[in-house]
Amino acid sequence: MEVHRNLARRHGKKQAEEALRESERHLRLIFDATPIGMVRRAVTGEIREANAAFLRLIGYSRDDLLSGRLRWDRLTAPEYLAVDREAMRQALRQGISDMFEKEYLRANGERVPVLVAFASTGGVSDLVGFVLDISERKQAEERIRQAALHDPLTGLPNRGLLVDCAKRFFARAKRANCHSAVLFVDLDRFKPINDNYGHEAGDEVLREVARRITRCTRADDMAFRLGGDEFLLLLPEIDNDANAGEVARHMAACVNRPYHVNGLELSISASVGISIYPRDGEELDILVNNADAAMYQAKQAGRNGIQFYSQELAAESKLQSRLEEQVRAALAHDTFELFYQPVIDMRTSHLIGVEALVRWPHADIGPDRFVPIAESTGQINRLGEWVIVEACRQHKKWLERGLPAIPIAVNVSAVQLRNHDFAEQFANVIVDCGLNMAALQVEVTETALMENLDRAIEVLMQLRRLGVKIALDDFGTGYSSLNYLSRLPINKIKVDKSFVQRLGHDTASQAITQAIIALGRSLKLEVVAEGIESEATLQYLRKQGCSHAQGYHVCKPVDAETFEAWYQGNRTTYVH
Repeated sequence: MEVHRNLARRHGKKQAEEALRESERHLRLIFDATPIGMVRRAVTGEIREANAAFLRLIGYSRDDLLSGRLRWDRLTAPEYLAVDREAMRQALRQGISDMFEKEYLRANGERVPVLVAFASTGGVSDLVGFVLDISERKQAEERIRQAALHDPLTGLPNRGLLVDCAKRFFARAKRANCHSAVLFVDLDRFKPINDNYGHEAGDEVLREVARRITRCTRADDMAFRLGGDEFLLLLPEIDNDANAGEVARHMAACVNRPYHVNGLELSISASVGISIYPRDGEELDILVNNADAAMYQAKQAGRNGIQFYSQELAAESKLQSRLEEQVRAALAHDTFELFYQPVIDMRTSHLIGVEALVRWPHADIGPDRFVPIAESTGQINRLGEWVIVEACRQHKKWLERGLPAIPIAVNVSAVQLRNHDFAEQFANVIVDCGLNMAALQVEVTETALMENLDRAIEVLMQLRRLGVKIALDDFGTGYSSLNYLSRLPINKIKVDKSFVQRLGHDTASQAITQAIIALGRSLKLEVVAEGIESEATLQYLRKQGCSHAQGYHVCKPVDAETFEAWYQGNRTTYVH
């Protein structure tokens, strides 16, 4: 019996040992098959065991593990050692640590981001680590971060990166005892590309602008897209203004080259404002605002130029802000006034109409200053509406005082032409005043037309169908004139005063003026010469066949009462 019991005990022990070995094999299979990295490490740093997932993660083999060369501290990126030790102590105290992020150093030197937690084995010498590869998550996060910090159209960094980059650049300039520069870049005449050729063409131009800016600036310079057609450049180290100006001129020259999009050759230019760190400010917002103000001055000076910020410019900017408020107040309190300049028949000297010119009698600035302010502040529609209403009111008043139905020409801006209801609103004002459509005429410049040529032609056609006469003002100063002239529903062209006032001494102006007069006659258009200041100029234009005259030699712009006296005193006959 005792023998049988011993045999049974030995057999049971053997079965238990076999079961234990089988269990260990299952655990090993699970240990090696799990996709999560598992590792047993000593508190002193030796790695005692690791599964296949962990070895794949760090790029080492099982032979490397068995050799004893793998140590936890050598696999951990140095900047994570402190947080790693704190998690180890937490696991020994509490049984398990919080999960934390770190980076391992792989066998090939690459870094791999992981999520780690430690668990105590119950003793004081070993810990089990659970390691999850979060490379894909980090890559996705980086893609999201890049998308948030970069412009999706051009790929350039956006405002999100600007602040951090500026801090680095300004600190770098301070250490090097030199300067940094902020360049504010705004594209000139970009909107007509969108309006005339579509946003796809405009987007391709913006992409190419971004590529050119990146290629033509220095390696350390940083370009950003602020939005729309505005870009910004940070120059980290410059010795003086000349350095910044050189970069700006080279960049602008690259931007100014023609663009070939969908078989079209398109042209734009760039206006650039420059502020210098730390002279013009030490904070990014101040420097950007100052560069923006300088860019605005470059625009005002005729576009396609470079302007440095200065204290004088700051004073001008403050004046500009005050004027903007004054323009708003003038519109609110009806302090603008219309002056009228006669237009006469060149052959008979008979009056054929007047041009209404808006004036601000109690302000020391002219329309060349306050009209652009009204445009830039969005007040031009209100000002334009006031001009139309006031011109109708004055026309009706003259009729009541016995004057003939002298047509009044009003100037219409590009902003007004973008209004789809402009023709209808224009006609409604005339009808509400009880006047004939011939009471008012419209003058529009080439520049205003080119803001959105197709839309402008549509509006002008609506006006023509209503019986409104239309003049093309400042003819010869725009671009592609002959291209679109035949498409325009106009009755007259006005030779710009810049040509007329040089007729006495400039052969080029003489040739241009003669060509415009001949062109107008061939197209059966009335031709008005503006800016006539002498009898000699009047006689010259008459001999060339110009039909109508306007300028100080005829009469300067005057208020309504003075015009009425001029009309009565000259006994001028109005010619329909």
